[in-house]
Amino acid sequence: MKLPKYLLLNKEVGETPLEVIQDYKRDNHAFAAVPMAYAGRLDPLASGQLLILVGDECKKLTSYTGLDKEYEFEVLLGFKTDSADLLGLGEIGVLPKAAPTKQEISKAASSLEGKQRFSYPAFSSKTVNGKPLFQYALEGTIDEIEIPTKDVMVFELKHLGTREVVANDLFEQISHKIESIKPVTEHQKALGNDFRRPEIRKRYSDISSQIDKDQKFFILRFRCVCSSGTYMRTLAQMIGQRLGTYGTAFSIHRTIIGQYVKLGPIGFWKKRYTL
Repeated sequence: MKLPKYLLLNKEVGETPLEVIQDYKRDNHAFAAVPMAYAGRLDPLASGQLLILVGDECKKLTSYTGLDKEYEFEVLLGFKTDSADLLGLGEIGVLPKAAPTKQEISKAASSLEGKQRFSYPAFSSKTVNGKPLFQYALEGTIDEIEIPTKDVMVFELKHLGTREVVANDLFEQISHKIESIKPVTEHQKALGNDFRRPEIRKRYSDISSQIDKDQKFFILRFRCVCSSGTYMRTLAQMIGQRLGTYGTAFSIHRTIIGQYVKLGPIGFWKKRYTL
């Protein structure tokens, strides 16, 4: 059997990349003993394309990790967490009384296009002194180190729409997302305490009990084309800041992996993806 160099597989919310590979091998017996490796991760609550290298192509992993990406993601306004997505300890900020206008959102998005320098999220696997940032965050020592930054390119950030949801429905949706992740029981991950879900559940319960069940929240949807290493969680925070409030990534879905090429006259961008 001639092996493909790679596969593009879909990761669901709550799945890990390793589970995606295991499920594929279970359903495709011819690949059961074939080495596979994923070139780039997705957050536990993110979904979408995973690039899976097959066989000898696994040896070329580093040549695939710098590919550009396209995402569709949502930003929950007026709410922030320490992880910048829903799998974190949250708090309510100043809630917008009305949805931002299209002009306000467009201005915020435009200000985040082009070359950007973003700090890595506290809950990320970027290492400092040989230890991942998320471990500092879990230990409560994140303020004792300098969080590294990364230069990225946001080729396009486009607002796709706005929706509103009342608090009662919002917290039901949040709960469903949090519970979609399988319990984590490995001893080596004891510090994370199953993604801190006992604490997170209690925090959301406390917040929901303090606000009216009919309180309106606004969720903005965007499409982003960007260079490798651009965190949608960071963009969600920055969009919220540009709009004068908090922003948290409500959903993240990776739609394309490839190369974004500039074609045509200066200032004109055309999408072309190749692997």
